[in-house]
Amino acid sequence: MPCAKSGEPTEKLQSSDLVMRFAKAAICFVIGLALVQESVVAEAAPAKGTKPQAAKSQAAINKRDEAIKLYNQHDYAGAITLLDQHLAAYSQDYSALYYLALCYQMTGRFNIATNYYKQVETLAPNSNFGVYAKQILAKLTPAGSTGVGPKESSSAGSSSSAAKSSSAYDRPLEAGLPDECDLRCEKDSNGRVWLDVSINGKSMRMIFDTGAPGVFVGKNQLDQAGISLGNLGKPDGQTSGSSSDAAIDIWKRPCKVRVGQLERNLPVEITENNPANALLGQEFFRGYDYTIDAGAGRIHLKKKGTAGSAIRNAYSVPFKFKEAGNRVIVEIEINGRKNPVMFDTGNTASVLSFHSEEQARKYGITVPADAPTATTRGVSGSGTSKIVNVGRIKLGPIDRANLDVYVRNGSNTDVELPLLGQPFWQDYQYTIDMQTKQVHFVRR
Repeated sequence: MPCAKSGEPTEKLQSSDLVMRFAKAAICFVIGLALVQESVVAEAAPAKGTKPQAAKSQAAINKRDEAIKLYNQHDYAGAITLLDQHLAAYSQDYSALYYLALCYQMTGRFNIATNYYKQVETLAPNSNFGVYAKQILAKLTPAGSTGVGPKESSSAGSSSSAAKSSSAYDRPLEAGLPDECDLRCEKDSNGRVWLDVSINGKSMRMIFDTGAPGVFVGKNQLDQAGISLGNLGKPDGQTSGSSSDAAIDIWKRPCKVRVGQLERNLPVEITENNPANALLGQEFFRGYDYTIDAGAGRIHLKKKGTAGSAIRNAYSVPFKFKEAGNRVIVEIEINGRKNPVMFDTGNTASVLSFHSEEQARKYGITVPADAPTATTRGVSGSGTSKIVNVGRIKLGPIDRANLDVYVRNGSNTDVELPLLGQPFWQDYQYTIDMQTKQVHFVRR
């Protein structure tokens, strides 16, 4: 597609096609100004004499430049793969984040694109990249408020080959991992599933959380466990939690993480002070199917694709795996109406939690003005939610009536799907089958 003329009118957004045209016009201008040279990578430059590190730095930059070539050739999946690799080394390279946002936008995954544009705007608001990110966000946001989120799931499904080639979750496993093992766990009175975890040889307790993309812990919790990672330096980015929209700084550091027989080298996300529980998320279990039998105190892991006996008396529910954030997405019925939600073992507060009243309305739930409130707590702090009674919620064999759901107060955020929590399936043992993309439920 030719570059748009600079004098082209900025008509009111009518469809995603116009957003894409705007993005392409922006990138043509960006390339024309050679803005890639503007980006200053946040990490420190390699010291003199460290030739391997310098070579590594150059290799990462080469991947970014090659990714830009692939973008211009409309090979968005290939570009995403290289940009992910580059950003693993240079997480604050906002030129790479900008191109990553464009790639996701061009493949119809608007919510993911929006997140990356926001990172660009935060990291470099006064750069040309930041200015263009802000302008594109202004056009994406109205579309997002009218239902881009549900469309994204459909678009990702229709681009399965692109998703597969770019998914970090499907990358090869490290050598020497066990084919099968059991991890001991403990379920507390609130339904949380706890694991004894070792980080760099030091022990601490963490919550098993399918709603968390990786391993998340506070520096305060590391200090309590006697785990020192030295001076963390400048933050690598920001995140927020399910209880509050507040953005908090995070650092990513490679650590040796072990539970039972399973040990992996992973990037651990660290915040200065975590008021909630440390989380062991999807990245630790990557490449494994896992069966959670909290009543028996056991999580059984089996490498994806490993032959094994069928699960007897199981009722299977299909799910979609969203590569951005490692999300397990299932479809539930709320009062007979089908909608997607995130399957979140870390949500122990409610059977279902909505991020805003607007999101609840989209799912057919009206929040009364006099609804009671409850306080919730997450990694980004505390918040309050309205408690609303729902007549019926159904997922596969689990059919429950007269349920209280939570709707977060004072939030306009619904980039993420609602969270289906532990209390909903508390009477069931379940297996997350990554090979067939199914959750297998067995009544205890």
